[in-house]
Amino acid sequence: SLYYFTFTQNHLHGTLPADVGFTLPNIQVFAGAVNNLTGSVPASLLNASKLEILDFSLNGLTGTLPKNLGVLYRLTRLSFEHNRLGTGKTDDLSFLDSLVNCTALQVLRLGVNNFGGVLPKSIANFSSQLHTFALNSNRIHGNIPAGIGNLANLALIGLEGNELTSSVPDALGRLQNLQLLYLNVNKFSGRIPSSMGNLSLITKLFLEENNFEGSIPSSLGNCQKLLVLSLYSNKLSGTIPTEVIGLSSLAIYFDVSYNALSGTLPVEVSKLRNLAELV
Repeated sequence: SLYYFTFTQNHLHGTLPADVGFTLPNIQVFAGAVNNLTGSVPASLLNASKLEILDFSLNGLTGTLPKNLGVLYRLTRLSFEHNRLGTGKTDDLSFLDSLVNCTALQVLRLGVNNFGGVLPKSIANFSSQLHTFALNSNRIHGNIPAGIGNLANLALIGLEGNELTSSVPDALGRLQNLQLLYLNVNKFSGRIPSSMGNLSLITKLFLEENNFEGSIPSSLGNCQKLLVLSLYSNKLSGTIPTEVIGLSSLAIYFDVSYNALSGTLPVEVSKLRNLAELV
């Protein structure tokens, strides 16, 4: 009859019992993050159909996640970040397709693992309640499906430290609730979409260490809550738009170093009186 079991942040080691989903069929919250657990994620967890929170981040788990993970349709939080999951192969993320059944999912954190493969187009049909989507520091390649623009409640996208290529979809500009966008340290190319200027709530925008070309979109000047703008180590050209460097909200970090920018530094730079670092 146990429905809540959490042992987060201890020094526990060993493996999760293979039959845990059968012995705890009514479990709703099962969390053991920040421990020293090893071994695989038991497939028997699929039997625990009432699971809402499954969080085993910051452990040493290996193997893959069950392909039919979406049978846990009540999930609101799924977090396995900072483990050793995945094989680096193309079918590592096949379980994501099944998550379209998790219509209450709010948090998906799978960063800092070894997942290979591509982001499936099925993410366009993820829960409309999803606000955190983090698969950073894996081995994911390919592009970002344009369907990500359907996830209207996303507040955080973390895809940094992968091998993503192609251009960034204009559809990201539809995410009116987006506050944090991490696309840095990938292989993106093409122009930075001008549609990013529609992200009225964005506070931190990290696009550094890619292959972006063209000019810095002047539309970013519409992002009146932007605190951090990191564009260094790309192939950007042209001048720094006055609309951008004149953003009074920039208070932490503005870096456009290691590009091919030209022209004079706009006088609006004098408005950045609260900026901690300008590079």
